[in-house]
Amino acid sequence: PSPPPSPPPSPPQPSPPPPVPVDPAGASCRLVYGIGDCSESDFCFAPVAGECINGRCYCKPGFLGSNCGTSATCRYWDTEQNMYSTEGLVASPPPGGIPDGFLHCDSTHLTDFGAVSIPTSL
Repeated sequence: PSPPPSPPPSPPQPSPPPPVPVDPAGASCRLVYGIGDCSESDFCFAPVAGECINGRCYCKPGFLGSNCGTSATCRYWDTEQNMYSTEGLVASPPPGGIPDGFLHCDSTHLTDFGAVSIPTSL
């Protein structure tokens, strides 16, 4: 008997997106947004907040959103100074290093924490 016919070749697969760069110190990561819809660098508030690479916005640490137009920082309410402070806080990569659209903060102290998101433009 003859061998069974070989299956037809599979269609070419699209190339995966580039890996998300993480800074060597591990302090923060760049969030990736979009599905190939940015075409100009200023769409991603470049060079301040992000850049458009292969149709996707790559947001710099502290910026997020579909066009990197929202800023985020780790802060806590300092009751002695009666103001928000960044003392003892640092942005950290999300669990597993996979962007999830959230700002993750590491702290050297315990206090009450919350989140405030302020758009950088309307």
